[in-house]
Amino acid sequence: RSETAGANCLAKSLEAQELVTLPQISSIAKSLGALRPSEAVFKRCMGMDSALFRSAVFSDSQAVAACLRLADDHRLLVEPACGAAIAAVTESSEALQGMRSVVLQLCGGAVISRSQLAQWAVDFGLE
Repeated sequence: RSETAGANCLAKSLEAQELVTLPQISSIAKSLGALRPSEAVFKRCMGMDSALFRSAVFSDSQAVAACLRLADDHRLLVEPACGAAIAAVTESSEALQGMRSVVLQLCGGAVISRSQLAQWAVDFGLE
């Protein structure tokens, strides 16, 4: 499970081994963000073997860079919440070390446009 810093309520909860509520979502990845993970998701993740599930947190810049790469390589636009999952692969995340198979579930983006992605690229010095 990948999240962006500032929207990483699940990662913080897993680290604390209890549900954590963020004071706010400070990441640009707001569309899918939650201040607190559901109890059911938290419990399921806590019970999963590390061979099947690992949590990783990426910066907004890393998420946007991954979105740009997907757009360039595959002509698909996704928002930064999805870019965090892609960043796990493009940034060679430690969370993937030793994994035999990796599955990325990509969602579209009701809140992304070419112009917004281009602006974030400028904001983060990626273009």
